[in-house]
Amino acid sequence: TDTADLGLPVIMYNIPGRTKVDLTPQSTAICAEHPNIVGLKDATGDLDRVKEIRSLVSDDFLLYSGNDDTASNFVMRGGDGCISVT
Repeated sequence: TDTADLGLPVIMYNIPGRTKVDLTPQSTAICAEHPNIVGLKDATGDLDRVKEIRSLVSDDFLLYSGNDDTASNFVMRGGDGCISVT
């Protein structure tokens, strides 16, 4: 949370395919309690996580897909959009 303590809004990135570390929904919920952590880019490809994370965080916490091919389904399940791969 050091970066979040700087006062700027932070969107966390969960990209286990590149980092080999998975940020679980429970860990996401703990981090979401910090007032400057405002969202998550989830690139796990697990669409069931949207509902699980939504149940653990506040309504204003933003959830973005990190997978272009599942972005529309991600939004239909409660996500807020997509941070596309460039």
